[in-house]
Amino acid sequence: MVNIAVFFDPVERKNKVLRPEITDFFQPQQIFCTFGGSEHNVFGLLEAPKLFDFVTDIHNDYDQRRQFVPYQLIEKTLERAMRGALTNLSRLREFYSCPITQICTPPAFSSIDDTTVLPTVFQGRLQLGITPAPIRQKLHYVHTRITRFHCERLGVNFLPPPETATDSQGYLRRELWTKDPTHGNREYGKLVLNQIMEIYDV
Repeated sequence: MVNIAVFFDPVERKNKVLRPEITDFFQPQQIFCTFGGSEHNVFGLLEAPKLFDFVTDIHNDYDQRRQFVPYQLIEKTLERAMRGALTNLSRLREFYSCPITQICTPPAFSSIDDTTVLPTVFQGRLQLGITPAPIRQKLHYVHTRITRFHCERLGVNFLPPPETATDSQGYLRRELWTKDPTHGNREYGKLVLNQIMEIYDV
C-alpha cells in the first residue's frame, strides 16, 4: 500500500497558508493536490459590468463588440488571484521531497439550463448573465497554463483533465457535473482517480 496524501485548498480562507508543522502529521510517498482551481470561474463565470474578450496563442477569435483586453493583463490578473494556491504549492514542494502532482481544475462547461444551481457566491450577481462559453474556455486555458508553468518551475507533476471528460469542443461533458457546473461530480472524480492509477501506478 502506497502512503498517499491528498491536499485540498483549505475551506477557511483566513488560514490558508500551509505551515511547516504539517510534516509532523503527514509523511507520504506521493502527494496529489487540488490547490485553487476556482479562480478562473470567480474571475469570469459571470459577465463583467464592462464586457470584454481576449485572444491567446491558440484562440484567435474574439467578439469585436466587446472591449479587447491584452492577454498579458488577463494572465497577470488571474495569476494574482491564484497567488494563494501557488504559494501553497510552493510551500508543499519546500516541505516534501516526494513526488507531488497538482490536479488540473475541471474544464469549462458549454451551457447551463433551468436545472443549474450556481454556487452561492455567484447567485447575487446573476442579473449580469453568464459569460459566453468561448471566453470562459479561454480563461480556463490561461488558468491551466499558469498552473502548469509553476508546476514545471517547482518540479511538480501536472495532471490535465481526463481526455474522455470533454466533448468535441473541449467543454466538460454535461453528465460529469450535476446542478453545479463549476465542479466535476462523482463520475468525473472516478475518471481522475483512474487516470492517477494508470499514470502513477498507485
